[in-house]
Amino acid sequence: MGKWCYLLICICLVVIFPRSSVESSGTYNPYADRWSYGLYVTHNVEGWGTRGVFGVWTTSLDGYDDWDGLHSERPFTRLGTYHSPEEDGWAGPAGFYASDFRAPLVNYGESKTWRIWLWNSPDLPLESVQQRILTSGDPPPADHRVTLRLVAKPAGITGGPPVGTVWDLMPKPWVEFYLPTYRTTDGKQGYLLELTATLVPEPASPLVLAAGLAGMGGVMRRRRCGLDTRGFRRATRPA
Repeated sequence: MGKWCYLLICICLVVIFPRSSVESSGTYNPYADRWSYGLYVTHNVEGWGTRGVFGVWTTSLDGYDDWDGLHSERPFTRLGTYHSPEEDGWAGPAGFYASDFRAPLVNYGESKTWRIWLWNSPDLPLESVQQRILTSGDPPPADHRVTLRLVAKPAGITGGPPVGTVWDLMPKPWVEFYLPTYRTTDGKQGYLLELTATLVPEPASPLVLAAGLAGMGGVMRRRRCGLDTRGFRRATRPA
């Protein structure tokens, strides 16, 4: 009976829980190295909004590469992460990037944050008093934690979710909220949002099964030594 229990645990370790070992190696997982979230800003009139996309891609770098793109100059809404050549590894032009892809997360505990600025140009028609922010995308695997946080509001803005509000984007990427419009020529005076992704171990881990294996091995050793499962030597019949 003991041998069969030992064999069953080994099968669980190999068959049921291959995900953690495979994903940590980054070899066979088709999603951990290519996920993204989109932020869409809309107003009461079509064409006044904008969108941005942020995430990781297999061949992307944390610095500037072909996957990164500056925000559109079309009116009337701006959205993007700010980068400049003063940053290490950033060889692109300075500005706000509505498309910002980075290298995939590799090690447990590793985290990456996209600081996303949102504002409206001064020529946004006065009839727009608030904007709707929608999120969507293709989430990463379950061993990622992804959140969106409202870090700061423009001076004098009191409406909308309070500063510090956090939205969980796992496992579903859909969030909707409203912010008052804010017109400025300086994007860094607008709203600041942070998209943060962290690689965390899943609760079910081979370590749990390893502990079970160790316990089962102890039981089997006791039996081989003539001990019962409490550690006492079994009684033997007299000759």
